[in-house]
Amino acid sequence: ESRRYLDIRRKFVYLTVDEREECRECWARYLCGGSCFKYSYAEHSRMQPPVEKHCFYIKTIIEELLPDIVEIIENQEERNRLMRRLKESIVNRYGSRSLKDAHVS
Repeated sequence: ESRRYLDIRRKFVYLTVDEREECRECWARYLCGGSCFKYSYAEHSRMQPPVEKHCFYIKTIIEELLPDIVEIIENQEERNRLMRRLKESIVNRYGSRSLKDAHVS
């Protein structure tokens, strides 16, 4: 493992939405995760600033979906159905061991 590799890896590991100045105060940061580093680098020649178009799209999608998600969560039958579907998707994609890591019951 070269010094350059370790430096690049460290940037990816520690550059969270709380560390990205443009994301730090955004209400959607934990749902979004900040835009893709590759796209940030392509647009800004740096990994840190998010791509403005990405921010707009993600916030719009979240704003449109949140009322539906709240409605599902408030309805126990719908919430249980959603949780079963999520559990099945995780098992199908990653196997049953991943459920422990995902904290889905």
